[in-house]
Amino acid sequence: MSAGILITPIKESIETRAEHLSDDKMDEVEQKEYDRAMEELTQTYVRFPAVQHIEDYLHLPDYIWQSDFLENLTMEQKRKWHHQPIMGNYSDFCNDNTSFDDDCPLFSAIYKVVTNEKYAQFLLERMGQRNELRQFREKRRRKKETEKILAEVDAIISDMEEKLSVRHTEVQRREDAALRSVEEVENPSEKPIEILTEETNPFNHKFTDSQIAFLAEVVNKVHLFWGKDVTEEEMRAIFDCKVKVPLKSKNNRLLAQFFSQLSYREYITESWQSVVAKHKLFISSRKDDYINQSDLSSACNYLNKCQESGNYLKISNYIQQLKKQ
Repeated sequence: MSAGILITPIKESIETRAEHLSDDKMDEVEQKEYDRAMEELTQTYVRFPAVQHIEDYLHLPDYIWQSDFLENLTMEQKRKWHHQPIMGNYSDFCNDNTSFDDDCPLFSAIYKVVTNEKYAQFLLERMGQRNELRQFREKRRRKKETEKILAEVDAIISDMEEKLSVRHTEVQRREDAALRSVEEVENPSEKPIEILTEETNPFNHKFTDSQIAFLAEVVNKVHLFWGKDVTEEEMRAIFDCKVKVPLKSKNNRLLAQFFSQLSYREYITESWQSVVAKHKLFISSRKDDYINQSDLSSACNYLNKCQESGNYLKISNYIQQLKKQ
């Protein structure tokens, strides 16, 4: 009587049900099945003490003969096991599992021990595997959440480092300007060094030639203005507030996004709206007149209420790359 073959139909029944039930429902089903199997085992061991130790030998092919089962039988029962041929057949046993008990005493009790012990072990393994799978999924979920948080922290740190670098550069620029002023006083014969002020540099920018070239490339990629592509000379003239022919905006909101991102990252002054309006740098997309501060304020209010996407997001990403130029 193979221990594995006996519970194969029961295993298949549980596995079939698992295909149609959730994990939580299967936990409930299998726990009930496990409790039922253990209850039947307990009753069997109480009623038939001779079969109590068979479970310790179920890993062996001849577990009945290797266990202490036969030693716990009476002489008449032992004789039947050793000499009495089994008169029934398998179909008889399927209809009534006590049908072999006359020829092999306590055969039905052994059957209950084998099936219930193996079935209980099978259920324990299934519940353990499902629990391990849950733990694995939870660890994977927590790992993804941790990676997301770390990415956000890295982005915040990167942004702070960028701002600190800009401020450090500004402080250094001011210190250098102050030092040049002192040197001018101490060495009046030397050629004066021009110091940029709000009059000569309204945007308070310090763009290099490569950064000006990059910004010209950005406005052309997002098609910020009507007409031909903006040149590096025209872009320099815009930030120096020395434009000869104002460019016409295609979209005032995109234009506001461009300058607000530069201001947010401290490349230009916070009062850039008034600079644009005062120096009449651009023609509005909605009228044939100069963009004024009210136009830009309305555009910025729109930006504060919407989520970045499309060209708005492209501009933000481009400006982030400006410090690498």
